[in-house]
Amino acid sequence: MAVISAGKASKSALGSMKYVEFEKHSSNHRAIFTAGIECSNYYLDASQDFQHVAHTFHKEGGRQAHHMVLAFSPEEERDFTPEQLMEKSIEVAKDVFPKHQIWLGMHDDTDHLHTHLIINAVNYETGKKLQIAGRKGMHEIMEKVQAKAQELGLDNHLEPGVKKDLNIGDIATRNTVERKILTGDNSWKKDMALTVLNALDTATNPDEFIANCNDKGLGCSWEENRKHIVFYDLNDPHRKARASNLAKTFTLPDLASKESLVLRLDNNWQEQQTQNQTLHKKEKEMTYYGR
Repeated sequence: MAVISAGKASKSALGSMKYVEFEKHSSNHRAIFTAGIECSNYYLDASQDFQHVAHTFHKEGGRQAHHMVLAFSPEEERDFTPEQLMEKSIEVAKDVFPKHQIWLGMHDDTDHLHTHLIINAVNYETGKKLQIAGRKGMHEIMEKVQAKAQELGLDNHLEPGVKKDLNIGDIATRNTVERKILTGDNSWKKDMALTVLNALDTATNPDEFIANCNDKGLGCSWEENRKHIVFYDLNDPHRKARASNLAKTFTLPDLASKESLVLRLDNNWQEQQTQNQTLHKKEKEMTYYGR
């Protein structure tokens, strides 16, 4: 299936276009096809077209453009030529980001054929800026991509809006860069999730859980009047994450909310009580037979 994700960030639209157009530190062209929607297909002219719209609406400040990557599956590469997939990329871009100038460049230098979309942040009719609200915003974009891809005969493996079934511990992200970081050896967020799970494993109430976290170098902000539970590295407080975000990222239902955490702690308590009762019963039996 065609998958869209956030691309490499840049301070300017022109910087993103150069990244797509050329090989790194070289004047060799990297893009096999380029195209422009309501702008030139030549990157320099396209960047000027973007600037003209931003200037018209006095929106030169802040983010100039968004960078997205539309990647194709081996099945789609088998069924369509690169030229056809470029045309379909244009149709997807028009549908998902209407009333925005978009410059596109296709690459064939990785495992999957993919098209980069550089999207002018300023709507050329209203002057409003395109806002993508984090993970939720990317999910909404992905749903639109799925729907349009299926309409174009690209996606025959997943219904629009339907997520792949995930098991506990699976990383739930469509962003290939984020996935690479989270699955690597130096992911503090992954380490934090594992620490939280270890702390939760033996705790039977919130106080025990917080103490376990502290013993493992993790702070836990659990306040009755606040909705979210927040974890932070005691040695580096800037590294912090909500329990609900860890739950979404790593498919950990026990961390989804305060209620789910309390339920898990209650279950731990019940299991501990059952084990204590069983142990007590065995001790009484041994005492009886030892008379």
